[in-house]
Amino acid sequence: MKKIRLVIFTRNKIGAAVVGVAAALIFLTACSPGCVLQGTGKSSSNSDIIIMSWNVENLFDGIDDGTEYREFDPGEGDWDTSRYHTRLSAVGRVITEFLDPMPDIICLQEVEHTGVVEDLLKWNLKQYGFSFSAVTDDFGSAIQTSIISRFPITRVKVHGASAAGIANYSLRSVLEVEILIGDESVIVLNNHWKSRIGGAEATEPVRIASAKIINRIISRNFMENPGRLVVCTGDLNESADEYERTGRSYQTALMPQTTPGAAAISSLRITGLSENASDDLGVLYNPWLADENDFVTEGSYVYRNKWATLDHTMVSEAAFDGVGLEFLSFTPFVHPWMLNTSGEPVSWDTRSGEGYSDHLPLLLTLTQNPNT
Repeated sequence: MKKIRLVIFTRNKIGAAVVGVAAALIFLTACSPGCVLQGTGKSSSNSDIIIMSWNVENLFDGIDDGTEYREFDPGEGDWDTSRYHTRLSAVGRVITEFLDPMPDIICLQEVEHTGVVEDLLKWNLKQYGFSFSAVTDDFGSAIQTSIISRFPITRVKVHGASAAGIANYSLRSVLEVEILIGDESVIVLNNHWKSRIGGAEATEPVRIASAKIINRIISRNFMENPGRLVVCTGDLNESADEYERTGRSYQTALMPQTTPGAAAISSLRITGLSENASDDLGVLYNPWLADENDFVTEGSYVYRNKWATLDHTMVSEAAFDGVGLEFLSFTPFVHPWMLNTSGEPVSWDTRSGEGYSDHLPLLLTLTQNPNT
């Protein structure tokens, strides 16, 4: 087994104040069409806030819904409720046993539907204070995204269900939630962009269409509430340095903030320098690009023996403005049981009932500025 060392990239060491939530408050929640919102109850209080993003790799239940993949179809193969429970337990174990401390907000990709999230809450997470959740409900899709939180989810919106003008491809929804952490409202976006099946360049327009949605949300947030923190997470099926990996041969959905010209306008612009993040210009800070990083792995996913940074947690300029919640650290999370002998993520095996996911979870830590 490859020796594992956990390295966390830390921007600064800011002392943390306790973030309190008044349990007696009643929160009004709004949910747009295409989502399922659940949750009432008491949220937890922590000095630091940990946001986890994880593609759990086809977390399907044991019921034949007609949309699941063949290997997870009870009517086609060996998949059944017992195996589903084993799989659910494995996912829960990572969150509640491997992670210490546990995250406060969990953004999952590739869950089958809201029933799976309900089971995860019931059997694994509810006892730890996770009382709020939102799940997309894209019609005909076998995989959804969800956000589970210890803090109140006060608003939910689902963006996009089709990719107009892009033949043969559908656009996965972007899940947007507003979460109240103490007296601070934070926007969290969970994404699962189009895969690269069919060719990276051929499918790039679909990912660019998703990037446009994020740009619109950032722009709207800046107009409505300047200074409110936006956290953008998920499996984007594109590395942070995708434009460089292509040899700058075509526009990608993620583009360096320094790229001049019209090519970067419709893409999501990102930077590895916190001082270059800009709410006004729609530039997000992506810690994968930070010069100071020294992560235990070179990415979150391995394809053809090469690491890629397909999974992301990015933050807006508000994470560095010295007010409220501030960026503290980011790291891909690893545990010896989650890696094979080559040091790569252990994908779930439907036959053996072992493994976790072909993606590593990401952990983003925010801390309360003691001066606010």
